[in-house]
Amino acid sequence: MSSILTIQIASRLSGVSIDLIRAWERRYKAVSPARDKDGRRLYERHEVQKLWYLRELTQLGVRISDIAGLSEKDLKKRYTELTGKKGVGLGPDQNQTIATSLKQNIERAIEGYRLDILSHEVKKASISLNKKQFALEVIAPVMGLTGKLVSEGRLSIAQEHAISSLAKFHIGALLSQMTYKNQGSVRNIIFATPEKDFHEFGILVAALISLHYGHNVIYLGPNLPVFSLVEAVKALEADTVVIGQSNRRRQTTTTNYINECLNSLPKKVTFCYGGVTLENLPLKLSLKKNLKIFETFKDFDLYISK
Repeated sequence: MSSILTIQIASRLSGVSIDLIRAWERRYKAVSPARDKDGRRLYERHEVQKLWYLRELTQLGVRISDIAGLSEKDLKKRYTELTGKKGVGLGPDQNQTIATSLKQNIERAIEGYRLDILSHEVKKASISLNKKQFALEVIAPVMGLTGKLVSEGRLSIAQEHAISSLAKFHIGALLSQMTYKNQGSVRNIIFATPEKDFHEFGILVAALISLHYGHNVIYLGPNLPVFSLVEAVKALEADTVVIGQSNRRRQTTTTNYINECLNSLPKKVTFCYGGVTLENLPLKLSLKKNLKIFETFKDFDLYISK
């Protein structure tokens, strides 16, 4: 399948403003983007290339009404006839390039502790990238960098908390945009961390990935006792629970927590646990059918996308 691009990226690559893209769609059917489950426009690469040709030709004086219905191939031919140029391509990895550029800007802001720039770039990334990209290619590595800088003494704990709070604000803004869906293929997923575990970036990333695939996200946050989790599952009719732990918990504590949850939750609920490896769990526990263990975000992404 061709690369799928948001309208922000389509605008940036084609040089056509977002308002003008929408106008050309509405009045002339110049492009017909697909929509994700949240109603956001999604453009394929050939559509963005077409927008580029439309911009170039209209700047040369050609009326949009005369060319909006032409194919990309015909537009390229018309462009070559008028300019003598063969046309241009968008390049193979423009979407990835944008994600990389945004991440680099954010990393520089963190290293220089420029919270104003950091907030601006994180917001830009949340708008320009899809939720999965934002989670895996920006938030996860950036928080890893923040932890590394703290361990090296280049950032203080107070500075880490400020960066984390800012990132959580922008993630929360995305999660708050979710509209509840009542469809057979959509999961109702609760996200939380175990009691006394206050490190929540793992479940925030997992929540964004799940939202990307159109699932209903119920974010309960960190430090949730088993009793509260079970009550929430029943009240909200959740069919999946995702628990993320930091790697600071003892193995016996983790095992006891998982056992307590599995014994207390309805049997039909899938219990997903991240932050441990199967090798660290007793064999009898690891064989439980409704228990899914995820060592990496990539593993979780593969599972939740099905």
